[in-house]
Amino acid sequence: MNQTYDVDRSVSDVSFGVMTERLLSSSSASFPIKKEIPAQVLKQLIDKSNEKRKQAGYDLQKVLLVHTEKGNIQMIRSAIEMFKVDYIESSLEILKKAGLMAFSAIASTVIINDEFLTLTPLLIYPVISCFRDNDCKIRYSAIEAMYNISKSCKSKVLESFDTIFRPMSDLFADNDQNVKKAVEKLDSLLKTLVVECEANTKIFSIHKFMQIIREMVMSSTSHNVQKLLVSWLIVLDSIPNFSLIGYLSCFFEGIFLMLASKMEPVKKSAFSFLSDIKKEILQAIYGELDLLFVMQTLAKLTGHANEGVRIEAITWTSELLDKSDKILFKIFSIILSSTLQCLADTSPRISEKAANVNMKLLKFFKTTSRETTIHQYEETVEVLMQFINHESKVTKESILEWIISLQAIHPESIESKLEQLLETLSSRITDPEESVVEGALQVLCTIADYKGYFDKVIAIILKLFSQNHLILDQKAGHIIPCLCKNLGTEAVYRSMATMLMHNRNQRFVEKIVCVLHELILIDSSLEVLREKLKHCLENEDYECIEFFEVLFKAWCFNPVSALSLVFLVQAYELSYEMLHILSRSPITSELLTQLARFVQFLNSPAFVYLRLQLLNHYKYPYLLRSLYAILMILPSSRAYSALKVRLKDVAALHNNLPVQEEQKNTKIYSVRFEELSACFASIIMPNHRKLRVTMKTHERFSIFSSLSEDSKIFEPFGKNE
Repeated sequence: MNQTYDVDRSVSDVSFGVMTERLLSSSSASFPIKKEIPAQVLKQLIDKSNEKRKQAGYDLQKVLLVHTEKGNIQMIRSAIEMFKVDYIESSLEILKKAGLMAFSAIASTVIINDEFLTLTPLLIYPVISCFRDNDCKIRYSAIEAMYNISKSCKSKVLESFDTIFRPMSDLFADNDQNVKKAVEKLDSLLKTLVVECEANTKIFSIHKFMQIIREMVMSSTSHNVQKLLVSWLIVLDSIPNFSLIGYLSCFFEGIFLMLASKMEPVKKSAFSFLSDIKKEILQAIYGELDLLFVMQTLAKLTGHANEGVRIEAITWTSELLDKSDKILFKIFSIILSSTLQCLADTSPRISEKAANVNMKLLKFFKTTSRETTIHQYEETVEVLMQFINHESKVTKESILEWIISLQAIHPESIESKLEQLLETLSSRITDPEESVVEGALQVLCTIADYKGYFDKVIAIILKLFSQNHLILDQKAGHIIPCLCKNLGTEAVYRSMATMLMHNRNQRFVEKIVCVLHELILIDSSLEVLREKLKHCLENEDYECIEFFEVLFKAWCFNPVSALSLVFLVQAYELSYEMLHILSRSPITSELLTQLARFVQFLNSPAFVYLRLQLLNHYKYPYLLRSLYAILMILPSSRAYSALKVRLKDVAALHNNLPVQEEQKNTKIYSVRFEELSACFASIIMPNHRKLRVTMKTHERFSIFSSLSEDSKIFEPFGKNE
């Protein structure tokens, strides 16, 4: 190691001479070695010339070797103490340099035997004190001295390595380039010594060193120091028969965080080292690997602000999961939490890796369900509930998939969260993503299987519709059939009808009844129910008739839907009575609009049977009368014209057929006719105390004769048309 600095010019020739005379003439009582060293050597040690000081060092070495050969260790101790006190601890640069040069000379003499090597620590500590000197020239000389001491004393220096390393590492961030180059050379020598001793714990305290690494790797902000720490770990990892796996807790997180460094060399070295360590971890046996710590740390790092750290953390997690089956139960909730977070990451690389991890976790969860404890289930549920309101599409879909799996495997685990799930999933039904809506509906349908929750699920759906009419208009046609498919059409409709009868928001009830009824008429998935209702009287299906009556009482809030339902079940006497009641209530433009729409429905495939029944007037007299009643209520309009033409054709047919006696339909009495009529009347005409229901089948409606296109009551309808 070559000194590149000029000699100190701060000491004048006069003062330098005085200082020299003082050193030479001072008493040697305190340091017996002093009288053994020629005055010329001492004088030359403080010479301004670096070459002369080096020569003095060689000469001093010769003097001291005489004493080491005689085994006179006390004289060497005296030399160390003298050059420490009178030189190194001096405030003058030239004396410090002289002392450091002397220490290099002393180090080359103590290697004679092991007894003298025990003096090595006495050489190290004074030199280390100079590592922090304000003068860069002194720092340089101190490094040079430590290099010489290390080269001479070799493994003996490693016994004090923990004392050397920290102050040495500080010099890697030194402002002086010569100092940095010098300390790099010293560092290289120390690494060589550690490799040569194969990190023998009797020589090199790996435990103490790793504690230093633990502290520094998390606290150091210097890029040079960070590179130093990684380089030492790489060196240790390269030593045969030595493994860093047992010390992961000392450096793992800190090295990972270096991936966020703005300095490319630091990132590259950290990444390279982590790649090697990962291979070792994958090959390690459980006894020496704290996999629980590794996975917990990775879970923490997946939430780091830096994308590079997150990518590597989720990549590690994915690769290590296959090895983690034995301890995954302990950290399942931790990894699940970090994975769900990563699913929403803006980086496609991270979200894709997270999706892979999520798939592995779900597979593990399903295949090990028998080994899972209730506590582990509850922990999983807690994690899911933390993310239940997450806005990411992928995360929402995954949460729903997890909940569905939980319900299938261990339904008891989510019982305590059912209320919270109901509240959250109702908002998920409004999600713009169809896959999320499907998942939410599937979960809600499963929740309905829990005791006491069927009606709660139906209630929350109705509440959603009542609070958001846009959802009612746009999604009810999908949501309601989905509920019917999973929960049973009759059960869903019965529950909804029962609740609607007690709903005070009449406007909402009118609208939802219209939606529910139109689904019965036109939705292909409800065809079975439609057919049952159509033939319930004919088949005397009392269970279905009772179901019809439940629907009817709710349908009464939408008179035209109720009328259409009655037409569907072919209870034409009841429809005729309803029209009689309707004629005595206020005829609004909205009612007329709905009637016009109903006339259009009569021309749909759902009512083919009804149109054919018109050909048999004598068997279905109240059908024809009901249709004429509608015709009489309608103002002149397209619907009026369409119905009039159809009835005219039917009338023409009957005029050409022989007269027959009307056949009385006794099966209509399977329906509680008067009760249903009274219910309809009470809702249509709530201000009347009681409307007496009578079957005036041979009377014309008094209102029909007064109807005309000029009637003011139809003006709004005419304008709408």
